[in-house]
Amino acid sequence: MDEPTDPPPAPERRRTAVAGSRLAPLQEAWAAYVEHARHCARCRDVDSGACSTAERLWRAWREASGQAMRQIRQG
Repeated sequence: MDEPTDPPPAPERRRTAVAGSRLAPLQEAWAAYVEHARHCARCRDVDSGACSTAERLWRAWREASGQAMRQIRQG
């Protein structure tokens, strides 16, 4: 017996940036990492691990977070 199937999910829509808004460097670094990881087939595969681009973006985020912490500590 043929059973109805659910309709395929709608394609994911990307959010557009608001003109004139700017993220902090730490937020920009994290957004770049997340955006890459969401669209990279290798990064989405749990068993394959992150690709070299994701590793580079992760290091950039860690550096930005370290710099932000140093600024906070300096007051």
